[in-house]
Amino acid sequence: MDLWIETLLKSKEGLHSLHPSAIEWADKEGVLYAFNTAGDLLAVRNKQIFFTKDGDLSSETYWDGRKKSFLSEQSEKRAALTFIPDSLTFEKYKDRPYLFKGEFPLPGDFIPKAIDCQEDVFSILSQSEANALSGTFSVFQISLSMVESLYFNQGVSEETLCQCYYEFLPKDHQNFLARQETERKRWQNQVSATQSPLIRAEDFSTEDSEYNWEGELLIWGERADLYFNYVESEESAATGFPAVWGQLNQHLEWIEQHKVELFYAILADGIARLACDWMDGCDLVEKDGNSYYVLDDEELFPYPVTNESLFESLYLEGMDACYYDKKDKSPDEILFDMFFGTNPDFFACHSIEVFLTAYSDGRYQIKVNGLAG
Repeated sequence: MDLWIETLLKSKEGLHSLHPSAIEWADKEGVLYAFNTAGDLLAVRNKQIFFTKDGDLSSETYWDGRKKSFLSEQSEKRAALTFIPDSLTFEKYKDRPYLFKGEFPLPGDFIPKAIDCQEDVFSILSQSEANALSGTFSVFQISLSMVESLYFNQGVSEETLCQCYYEFLPKDHQNFLARQETERKRWQNQVSATQSPLIRAEDFSTEDSEYNWEGELLIWGERADLYFNYVESEESAATGFPAVWGQLNQHLEWIEQHKVELFYAILADGIARLACDWMDGCDLVEKDGNSYYVLDDEELFPYPVTNESLFESLYLEGMDACYYDKKDKSPDEILFDMFFGTNPDFFACHSIEVFLTAYSDGRYQIKVNGLAG
């Protein structure tokens, strides 16, 4: 295990809750950090960066801990970035350290002085003349996936490093903001024509203390299946079905307004690369200087599958939702098990599974669980 990552994970809860001992540790170690509302952590610290014999920046070992044989004797201390999702705890890392790949360097001319997070957008501020590096947690992951892969494998050049930070990251962030704005306007137009709540209390089926709702909802302009289950207990710390029903509608409205964040979480999980793997056996044709997959219906689709083309192909098939009453613990939560399809179907009738944990205090956690089906 990486001692630094181990210590950071042990300190994560304390940093989030502003515990004095955790803050003192971060100050002593020179760690800059910020959290978004979901509890995802972005941190920067100085660490030793190594170089290959060709002069590229590289980690000292591969992800599995094996030493690299192509490193030179040159190394330098440089600011490095790490992002840790809220779902990654020390206990999970200890049992399976490969869950976390590591941290990688910032550009050499970028001297960080602070990290801020406003409305879930992180900004890494610089002491130098370089502009702030900004983006959501998912946007950082998407834009820097090339840096991460190269750095932990054959090495990454300073030119590629700067391109990912200074070109890809701003472009991806602007695309994200533009898509958010488009969805916001669509939502505003839809609100005037939609009655609230989305699900009426009288439409639930009940048996004893169990409540169920099953049917179709209009989400993001398309119909998707929903099944919801709630069993009310005498010991419940919640106020019963009326409160749960209200929370369910509140969370469904959040889903309706946050399509972009959910889609970007899927992109950040590397699903576009996985789609390319699944499409590897398709025939390819050249047309007007571009390459295309030949689909089963003889339609053409641009080769390869990219984050952009995957985003446009995603849609929600349906979701199962269950209410979890923590009784003596707070907050209560509804877990949405969401299933996304693609058009065209890249994954041969398999769905992309996403777990959305929606808390009654307004926090939301997104976890992509790969393919299901």
